[in-house]
Amino acid sequence: MIERSSRGSLALFIGLMVLVGLNLRPALSSLAPLLTRIQQETGLSALAIGALTTLPVLCLGLFAPLAPWLARRLGPERALAAGLLLLSAGLALRGVPLVASLFLGTLMVGAAIGVAGTLLPALVKRELPAGADLMTGVYTMALCLGGALGAIAVVTKHEIVLGIVGGLFVVEALSVIIQVIYFKRTGKRVFLMAPIHHHYEKKGWAEPTIVIRFWIIALILAMIGLA
Repeated sequence: MIERSSRGSLALFIGLMVLVGLNLRPALSSLAPLLTRIQQETGLSALAIGALTTLPVLCLGLFAPLAPWLARRLGPERALAAGLLLLSAGLALRGVPLVASLFLGTLMVGAAIGVAGTLLPALVKRELPAGADLMTGVYTMALCLGGALGAIAVVTKHEIVLGIVGGLFVVEALSVIIQVIYFKRTGKRVFLMAPIHHHYEKKGWAEPTIVIRFWIIALILAMIGLA
């Protein structure tokens, strides 16, 4: 029972790691395609627009060193949660039609990403010391994919494309969350094992078959999202 519980917690951590990684970069990559529109609607000068794009990058460097201090004060998990809350608040503030809110929200977004982006790799090394290199690669892939999807969603003016194109990752993460919550409440499992691709392994599917089919699904979702 202890081994199963630890496996569930580990799977949940991996799913949440990917989910967090996917959500850290869209706040930055989605800004650039909107700069012309922002300048037209706010009347900001070219210098101010340049400052707007530089501010979050500057904050990444300024606030990242605070991450270890926050981890010691709050604990790594709470510090990461605080960073994600700050990111959400910054994004909400950027939606307020005021120039001051735009700059303040952008500053908050940069600070949050600087802190969260520093804490998550450290958590990966703590939770998965044997597979830290592989998981760091997965986390980096999630960062890049999230940034690309954010830019694509804004350029195509279909923000919902994020959920569609990244649908497979969403399903993987949700399968872990559902499995852990349901197991803790009922002692039973929804899937044989989570994330969901392990469910099909347990059912006897060969690993190459699962990989190929999941890539086909991901490709179809990407085509639907970009259509």
